[in-house]
Amino acid sequence: MRDVPHQAPASRFAHAVVANRWLLMVLCLALAATAVSRIGGIWPPDPSARIFFAPENPDRQALDAFEAAFTKDDNLMIAVVPDSGKVFSPETLAAIGEITERSWQLPFVRRVDSLTNFQHTYADAEGMVVRDLVEDPANVTLEEAAEIEALARERAEIMGLLLPEAGDVTLVNVLFTLPEVNPTEEVPMIVRESRA
Repeated sequence: MRDVPHQAPASRFAHAVVANRWLLMVLCLALAATAVSRIGGIWPPDPSARIFFAPENPDRQALDAFEAAFTKDDNLMIAVVPDSGKVFSPETLAAIGEITERSWQLPFVRRVDSLTNFQHTYADAEGMVVRDLVEDPANVTLEEAAEIEALARERAEIMGLLLPEAGDVTLVNVLFTLPEVNPTEEVPMIVRESRA
């Protein structure tokens, strides 16, 4: 194939690749060998966001000191979006209750927060009463659902955190304290069991 001055750039490139195929194969093999030799630095993958910061980074050091003094929480947010568009229906409250109970079975779980297990506090003739906002999620009536909605909308701890103003979606927040013995397995294990 003769090189013609008015030949298209793609044709010239293809001609160069064919003419230098052995050199290109050697370069590709060398590049692949270099990549394989460096894989130890990135495998197994580390799910921690700390990999983006050097150990001597002052922000990382401040975070490490804060977590050592207090605690380190990882969380999973489960969004509950009912087809009906109403969180405060007996069916949706039952589903939230079931998700809340099953979330306690996840590995390394420390706390589960949802509408159903929100600690509703009030005073009566005998003193202070603390109970779940929805005591029996599986058996809520329409009247009870309306009462629960009214109570939930009065609480600043719920509105904007677990429930938007529209009341068409809610969250179940699951907090974890990871032992960090095997970081490459702990987070994937939680994800697998959460999806199941």
